[in-house]
Amino acid sequence: MANVSGYLAFFKIGIKKQIAYKADYFVSLLFRMARPLIMLAVWAVIYLNTGMPTIGGLTLAETSAYYFLAMPMMGLFDTAVIDTMQDDVQSGAIASARVKPLSYPFNVLFRSLSVGAMDILLLVAPLLIIAFLAFHITLTPTSLALFLVEALVGIATINLIGFFIGMATIRLTNVYGLASTFWTVWWIISGMTVPLSFFPTYVQNILALTPFPITCYLPIVTLLGAVSDAQIIGWTFYAFVWVVALSMLAYFWWKRVSKEMGAVGG
Repeated sequence: MANVSGYLAFFKIGIKKQIAYKADYFVSLLFRMARPLIMLAVWAVIYLNTGMPTIGGLTLAETSAYYFLAMPMMGLFDTAVIDTMQDDVQSGAIASARVKPLSYPFNVLFRSLSVGAMDILLLVAPLLIIAFLAFHITLTPTSLALFLVEALVGIATINLIGFFIGMATIRLTNVYGLASTFWTVWWIISGMTVPLSFFPTYVQNILALTPFPITCYLPIVTLLGAVSDAQIIGWTFYAFVWVVALSMLAYFWWKRVSKEMGAVGG
């Protein structure tokens, strides 16, 4: 219980820090509403000029809704783990954090979750409400339950990947380039840039075996009711298996990395 209280203290401190930057959230909200409007204009031209009623199984209205829903997904499946670990390494705070009677990985996780909690409250929720009202999206109990499971698995996935990149700072000190590369690739293979249903079938089948669709594409098509429950459950299962595998790998990798840190003084 003492450890739990310590982690919650980190979470509360993180919340207080984020509240101090409310104006940043407001500006970010405005900019995130601009991107789907641009994509809507682009895809409207494509649909109208090709004369196709659907592309990748989505109508123009569904594609428009997709891009408006992609913005809250960006906030929901973001992680501050990378920046947190990089700051700790560069400032030397990681050495003092490791001597405390708290697990450093969980220390980082709760600090990251405090940022995520404020993102959900001030960015994700407003953007979801706007999308739901603008496109008259309705949720069934089943789709809501599936979405919540996907959200939990997706948040776990993106934080675990962030932890691996964050651990690279121990050797590299600065992982800005590595993180930028990851986020660029993630935008493409998660469905943030283009719905994965627009890709060839064989590409979709390959991506379905990875943990990335659950961090954007799958939650969106679940909300839109664009895929079957069986397909959603299958993709979610693969993502959950990835979370288990990544958790085990992170555990053993951190044990090795932390020993190396101890050997050179932290």
